This record gives sequence, structure tokens and C-alpha cells, in this order.
Amino acid sequence: MQLMVTGRHVDITEPLRQHIEKKIQKIEEYFDRIIEVRVVLSVEKYRQFAEVTVLGNGIRFHSRESTEDMYVSVDKAIEKIEKQLRRQATKVRQTKRKKAVEPGMPAPAGMAPAATARAEIVEQYGEYQVVVSDQFPTKPMTVEEAIMQLDTSDDDFFAFVNQQTNEVNLVFRRKEGGYGLLRRPF
Repeated sequence: MQLMVTGRHVDITEPLRQHIEKKIQKIEEYFDRIIEVRVVLSVEKYRQFAEVTVLGNGIRFHSRESTEDMYVSVDKAIEKIEKQLRRQATKVRQTKRKKAVEPGMPAPAGMAPAATARAEIVEQYGEYQVVVSDQFPTKPMTVEEAIMQLDTSDDDFFAFVNQQTNEVNLVFRRKEGGYGLLRRPF
């Protein structure tokens, strides 16, 4: 993870930089695919501004805080980022749990939803055996949400219903890095 600390009309002292580094380390606990964190500190009259942007594979979180003390501004801005990351991690975890349980079938008592077994249907197409899956997100989502879902899984692609077009789309990891989006009207 790369940390960039910039000061506008303010000198970045070593204790301030260490304080920021210490706080940013907490962010890595929530999301391990963070590529870059940008912290911009500025002063306007008596207000001390702290602006934090977290960039990662398919994610971008941003917060801005201002108080009369720079350390407090930094703490509040990073708290906002932590809250956003926790919310995203919880959302992804809940989505994974929902996928683990077959729709319409409650999990057996005393058994975690992820531990329930799904019946796999294997069909024969010529010489190929195909495993049929009915796992598909029914709630429409944005392309950004689909990339976040892909980012949290080990899959190479993720099919979803696009919220804007109401069509089935596919996001995938490109070999040269980044993501691709397959839009095909039916």
C-alpha cells in the first residue's frame, strides 16, 4: 500500500506523518486490496482540513473533515473511511451468505448458512459435462457494486443485472490488469 501525504498551506511534521501512518494501518484490517491512500491536509483561516481518499481494485472511498485541530480532523476523516469500509465488508459478507443458502430453502437449525449443501445438476452436452448453477444475484446493481463483489471473491468473472439498463451484464478481470464489462442486449 502506498501512502501519499500532501500539505496545502501547512507543513507536514514527522509526528503528524507518524500519526497518519498509525491510523491508516487500521484501514488495512478491513480491506486488504488497498493500493493507495492519499491524505491532503490544508489550512484555511482557523479551520484545519483533512481529506482522505482510499483507492484499491475496484474501490474508491473518500472523506473530508474540518476542525480547529489537525490531529482531530485526521482522526475524524479516517473514522469515516473505516465506517465506509466496514459497511462495504458487511454488505459483501451478507451477500456471500445469501448466495450460500438456496433461495426459498431455510438453513437447517443449528447449521450455519454457508455450511448448507446445494444440489448440483450435471447435464451432458455432447462430450462435455456441464454443472448447472442457479446462483445469480436477483437484485439489480451498479457496475461499481458488481466490481466490488468480484473483488471480494476469487472468481474471474461476475454476472449481474445492471441497475441502469435492467439487462444481464458480466464484469471480468483482464489478464493485463483492470476490469472488463460485457454488455450484450438479448
